Amino acid sequence: MGIRSKLTLIIIALCMGVVIVLTSIFYFEFDAALKERVFLQLSSVKMLKIVQVRETLARKAQEFSLFIQKKEVKESFQQIEYSKSWPHKVGKYILNDKKPQNEEVLIHDISVQDSSGIITLAYTTKLDSQYVVAIIQIPEIQQVLMERTGLGETGESYIVGGDYRLRTQSRFYPQKKPLLIKAETEGVKKGLAGGEGTAVFEDYRGVEVFSAYEAISAFGLQWVLLSEIDHDEALLPLKVLHTNILYVFIIASIVVFFISFLVARKIVKPVLLMANQLQQMSRGVLEHSGETVSRDDEIGEMFHALGQLVETMERTIIFAKMIGNGNFRVAYKLLSNEDKLGKSLLQMREQLKKYREQEEKLITEKQLSLLRGQEMERSRLAKEIHDGLGPLLTSMRLRIQALYLSSEKEKELLDLLDQTISEVRIMSNRLMPSVLEDFGIGEAIANLIKFLRPMVEASIYYKNALTAPMNISDDISISLYRIVQEALNNAIKHAKASEIRLSITQFDDLITLFITDNGVGFNTDGNHTGHGLQNMAERVALLNGSFEITSNKKGTTIDIEIPLI
Repeated sequence: MGIRSKLTLIIIALCMGVVIVLTSIFYFEFDAALKERVFLQLSSVKMLKIVQVRETLARKAQEFSLFIQKKEVKESFQQIEYSKSWPHKVGKYILNDKKPQNEEVLIHDISVQDSSGIITLAYTTKLDSQYVVAIIQIPEIQQVLMERTGLGETGESYIVGGDYRLRTQSRFYPQKKPLLIKAETEGVKKGLAGGEGTAVFEDYRGVEVFSAYEAISAFGLQWVLLSEIDHDEALLPLKVLHTNILYVFIIASIVVFFISFLVARKIVKPVLLMANQLQQMSRGVLEHSGETVSRDDEIGEMFHALGQLVETMERTIIFAKMIGNGNFRVAYKLLSNEDKLGKSLLQMREQLKKYREQEEKLITEKQLSLLRGQEMERSRLAKEIHDGLGPLLTSMRLRIQALYLSSEKEKELLDLLDQTISEVRIMSNRLMPSVLEDFGIGEAIANLIKFLRPMVEASIYYKNALTAPMNISDDISISLYRIVQEALNNAIKHAKASEIRLSITQFDDLITLFITDNGVGFNTDGNHTGHGLQNMAERVALLNGSFEITSNKKGTTIDIEIPLI
């Protein structure tokens, strides 16, 4: 085998080795990051479902307490029984021996004794040495779990009881009653033992799934709530990446082969000249052949190119590690102060801790807590889009620029990617504008109006008279911002206004928002198909504020006052 063939094979082996190492690092890091994202998404969905289920159970418990105190009558209870001793049976339903203490509300799961397939519970309490038992069916829990936002095509959330049987309808077996389906899976066992977490295991169908599970222990119930998505669907992007890497590897192999052959021939030529010169010198011929080999010729360039290659490889590996170990790091350990993804994950963990701490307050503050949760979720999604997807798109732009593409094809791809980056920024800003958190409500409204002006024909005038905008609470700031969003949308889209005026003013003990337009107006006493006005009024009411709206053919005026104390 000649030196040209050997050098060609060495170059091919070196280049393909680098390609294999880099693609392997990226592939495995992407695999770990994708699984982590799936678990985070399932955990978020599970947490939301648990909050909604507990809220439903608590609401029924409150109705039960009001009923037995004869403050309010609820027709939702099927049977009511009063007894001085513990009733082991109410109608056709048999109760266990778990007795409530005085004025304590305990729930008995008697769904297995009901043939309807609907969750059936017995609310029990003890009042002045008398036991009270009420039977009720709660289909609302099924409705909560059937909402599959964020769970893809194969995802579902369901509840399993202490007997390892489903309490809610399976989306895969809609004609089969839940109690006929047994789910003795790893997640159910750990949940019934009081644990919570995420794992990959086979579900009740025998299909491998990603799962987030947690016990629901409210009012003495022994339930486990699971949010799951099929393993194949969750890892579909990884399969697509695997196929793309294979295609790239084949193409790279062909390209590297031809380039290596040409490069080897070019490199070998001066080597052969040097060998010929050495042979002449070995025979004692000291005459210069006319061909020179120095550090400035191909050999020198080869060493210089090799040095540059090493530097490039080091920079490439460092860059790949920044992507693989930084933006997609499994552990929640910050790589540096600029590690935005790590900070976002830590912030999410802190928010989840806060959700746990606020569980005891959900009964009395459920509406305000739900509103806060929605805004926090919007903020988290905005940061996830900005901090997670933004760097990926920017990295993709750099990778496209590094490819050997025609100028027209490269421009087409870069234009499309720039449009995508712009859309991502708009989506992030609409979910939760960063200026609201950084500079307060006054600047956030100004920024919103600045964004809208080029896109609408109406003239918008805004006066900011806030004295200390950063001292306004987040609840007030977010609610006022959402109200302004809804009011501007109504004035532009429905009222067809050509002029809109807004002002926000701060006093010692209250903040006022005034919005008026010259649109066509509407009947404030009539029925409206949308929920915009109702949402605005509810937001103000939750903050103990006043909401007044007047409208006629000359326009609409909204006057809002919210106390700061």
